[in-house]
Amino acid sequence: MAYRHHDRIRFHHTDAAGVAYFATVLALCHVAYEEALAQFGIPLSLHFSAQGDEILPITSAQIDFSLASILRGSPIGSMCSHN
Repeated sequence: MAYRHHDRIRFHHTDAAGVAYFATVLALCHVAYEEALAQFGIPLSLHFSAQGDEILPITSAQIDFSLASILRGSPIGSMCSHN
């Protein structure tokens, strides 16, 4: 299963030069992960609790950076998949 999430680098994601810090991009990826869980019907409250029987840990993350992709206003896309 795969989920695609689209967003945009916003003003508060960037420094004075208008470039997003790499950790901010990872945080945006986590937003996509949370949205994917919701799309697949897995509530966060259950997923991160002792009662949860469904666990989908993040085991790998990959980001392809180019300067154009991390500038303020740039569209970004994230894909979450489960193997």
